[in-house]
Amino acid sequence: STRQMTYTKGKNETNPRWSTDGSFFVFASDRESGGSDNQLFLMRPDGGEARRITDAKDGASRFAFSYDGL
Repeated sequence: STRQMTYTKGKNETNPRWSTDGSFFVFASDRESGGSDNQLFLMRPDGGEARRITDAKDGASRFAFSYDGL
């Protein structure tokens, strides 16, 4: 089954994490890979298009914000 957060039909979107200041969140998705691997995407809570922020060769799925937000 497909899990989604942003109404991107047929794409998996998982592991959402809020930034330390709450101004955006990051999630993993296969939305640009055709289901072969996940990359990380940044999105603001007020909407708009998610922006891809990684280009990991084998995909990315586990991540965390540091305590100082950087």
